[in-house]
Amino acid sequence: MTCDDLGSWLRASIIFFIIFKFHSDAVAQDSLEFVMDNYTRGEIKSKGYQHKGLRQGEWSFFYPDGTLSARESYDMGQLNGVQKYYGFNGALLSEERWLAGLPEGKATYYHPNGRIHKEGIYIQGLYGGVWSFFHENGALQREVHYKNGFPHGVWKIYGANGKLLQLGAYRQGQEDGEWKFFRENGVLEYSGNYHKGKRVGDWYCYTIKGKKKKVNLRKLGLN
Repeated sequence: MTCDDLGSWLRASIIFFIIFKFHSDAVAQDSLEFVMDNYTRGEIKSKGYQHKGLRQGEWSFFYPDGTLSARESYDMGQLNGVQKYYGFNGALLSEERWLAGLPEGKATYYHPNGRIHKEGIYIQGLYGGVWSFFHENGALQREVHYKNGFPHGVWKIYGANGKLLQLGAYRQGQEDGEWKFFRENGVLEYSGNYHKGKRVGDWYCYTIKGKKKKVNLRKLGLN
C-alpha cells in the first residue's frame, strides 16, 4: 500500500467512524429513557438516562439534603468519561477519567480543605507513572513511581514541615535495598537494608547526636 493509498484509507475510515457514531448517537437518543430514584422520604437520590436498561450519558447523584454528591458519565452501563465526586459541603473530592469501565488517564483527589491530596494517572485501572501526594497544608508528602500498579523505584516521604522522613526504594511493590528513616526534625534515626520486602543484614539506630548503634531486629520483633 502506497502512502497515498494509506492516507485515503485513513480518511475514509475517519469519515465512516463519524457517520457511524452520529447514527449510533441518534438511535440511542431516540430510545433513551429518563430514570429517577428517590430516598424513602421522597428526596431525589439519582437521575439520568438509560438505554435498554443500561445507564447512558451523564447521571447526577444527591445527598438526602439535595446537595450534589456525584456526576458520573456512562456508555452502555459502563463508567466512561469524566467522573466527579463531592463532599457533603459541595466541595469537589475527586475527578477521574474512565474508559470502558476502568479508570484511565489523569485523576485528582482533594483534601476537605480543597487542597490536592493526590494526583497521577491510571493505566487500565492501575496506578501508573508518577503519583504525587500532599499534606493538607499543600506540602509534598511523597512522590511515587508506579509500574503495573505497584511502587517501583525511589521512595521518599516528607513531613508537613518539608523534612525528609523516609528514603528508600521499591522493586515491583516490595522494599528493596538501603532504607533510611528520619526524625521529624530531619535527623537520621534508623537505617538498614531490605530484600524482597524483608529486612536483612545489619540495622542501626542513631542518637540525636549521630551516635550509631546496632539494632537486634529479632528482639524488636521486626525480623
